[in-house]
Amino acid sequence: MISKNWFKNIMLNKNDTRESLNSRVKKRHKKWHSEIRTLLELPLDFQNEISCDFDVLFDFWEIPKKDLANVFSEVNGIEEIMDEIIAFKKSKILKNKEFVDFKELAVSNIRKTIDRLSDHIDTSSLYKIPIKIENGDFHTDYKKVGFLIDITESYSDILYDEILQKGNELKYSLALFLSEPIYRLSTSYFPVHYFQWKLIGQNDNLNPYKYLFELLKDYGSDVFICEEEIKIYTNNYFE
Repeated sequence: MISKNWFKNIMLNKNDTRESLNSRVKKRHKKWHSEIRTLLELPLDFQNEISCDFDVLFDFWEIPKKDLANVFSEVNGIEEIMDEIIAFKKSKILKNKEFVDFKELAVSNIRKTIDRLSDHIDTSSLYKIPIKIENGDFHTDYKKVGFLIDITESYSDILYDEILQKGNELKYSLALFLSEPIYRLSTSYFPVHYFQWKLIGQNDNLNPYKYLFELLKDYGSDVFICEEEIKIYTNNYFE
């Protein structure tokens, strides 16, 4: 769910204010939200933001792609992103491969992710953390330690700012609006950030979330820092 402090790192234009930006975004969100509820044949007397509107969230991606694209038609390039999101929704985890093959791939993906992040943030500390394959899920560690750290966290904190500055206000508004609907597809924020980053409009090969997204999509793997290790949780993929 979107943090209440999502404006804190935003750099606004000289003649703009947080309040005016907030007002424009909310107005845009209300319009999109109303159109989505209309497509789902839901009443328009809603009070919640889309992030809390479970009547919409559970059926959002059942709406035909053409209709969804029409709702966001003022955002350039939205159809291509919608195509990929819907393809992700329909994708299935790959059949089991040899553990050694996965280990090499997964470790390589983590290192390439850190390389990509280094274009945006200081990753010197990440390079020093050992990488471990954990054939289970992250919930055991979470219960034991009380918290886990997303290795992309420092960059994700400024991602909305990047979208606003390098994309535009429309794409920034859409990134916020789609956050929870995308999250509901996998209950992971890696796909959310992967698709949001596309709104910046840069070469997909530079996407810092690409390799973590692929591990989740193809193998169902989560990645977190836990007790000074980068752990790749296989969610019992190899049992």
